[in-house]
Amino acid sequence: MKTILRARQNTILGSGKRARAVTVTVSTQDALMREIFPSWKGHFLGIKPSVAGMDNLQISTALRDGLLSPKDIEDVLALLRKPDSHFVKVPTLPYYHLVSILRKFPADKDSKVLHTPSVRNALYEFVHVAAKELHHRRGAIPNSTSVLEALKVAVSDCQVFTQQQRSSLLNVLNQDEEPNVIAPMRYAPLTPKSETKPAYKVTPTADLVDLLATTHNIPAQTVQALAQDLLKRLVAGNEPNGQNPQGAEASGMDLPFAPFAMPL
Repeated sequence: MKTILRARQNTILGSGKRARAVTVTVSTQDALMREIFPSWKGHFLGIKPSVAGMDNLQISTALRDGLLSPKDIEDVLALLRKPDSHFVKVPTLPYYHLVSILRKFPADKDSKVLHTPSVRNALYEFVHVAAKELHHRRGAIPNSTSVLEALKVAVSDCQVFTQQQRSSLLNVLNQDEEPNVIAPMRYAPLTPKSETKPAYKVTPTADLVDLLATTHNIPAQTVQALAQDLLKRLVAGNEPNGQNPQGAEASGMDLPFAPFAMPL
C-alpha cells in the first residue's frame, strides 16, 4: 500500500490547462462505498448496506430508493458523451466509475433485496449504452482496450445481472464496431419492463423477525407486516395500471426481507 501511495502521489492527471496533480489518500471501505453510491439513504458497514439505527419510515425510503438513482446514471452518461467536459480530466474516468459500480454493487445474500427488476434493467441499459459509446469513441480514448477489458471482467463478475443479460452485454463489449452515431438511452431509467415474472416469496425467518423486533422495539407481527409491505413497495408501480408486481427476473432464489449488516 505504501509503495502504491509513493508511486502515485502527485502524478499528473490530464493535460494542458486541465492537468492536475493527483493526491492519493487511504480510504475506508465505508467511505469508498459512499462515494460510489451517493444516493443510498442508509449506511455502509464495510461494503454492506446497512439500515441500523433507522426508523421504519427511513428504512422503507432507503429500500425503495435503493443504491442507484436515475440521476446517478444520467450524470455518468453525460460525462461519457462529453469527454472534453471540464469535469473529465481523462476520458477513461467515467468508464472506470462504471466499473467501480459493477464491481462494488453488493452481492451478499442480505443485499439481494436491492437487486430489484428496475435496478437490474437500469444497470443493464447503463452498461449497454456505455459499451456503445466506448466502441464509438475508441480512437479518441487513450488505453481504450484496457477500459474495455475492465468492463468485461466487471460485467462477468457482477451478480445483479441475469445470465441472459450478462451474455448479451459481453456480446456487445466483444463487438469490434466502426464509429457510428450513438442512439440515446432506450429506456426511462429505473423503469422496469412489465413482463410476467415469478412471484417474490417473502419468508422471513423467526430469527430475523426476532432480531428486528428486538432492535427496533416493535412487535414481531409488525416486523412480518413490514417485510411484506417493503418488498411490495420496492417493485410497486412496475406493472401497468398499478397492478401488483409479479417479482424479479428468474434468479432461482427467494428474496427474504433482510436486516442487511445490522450489528447484534
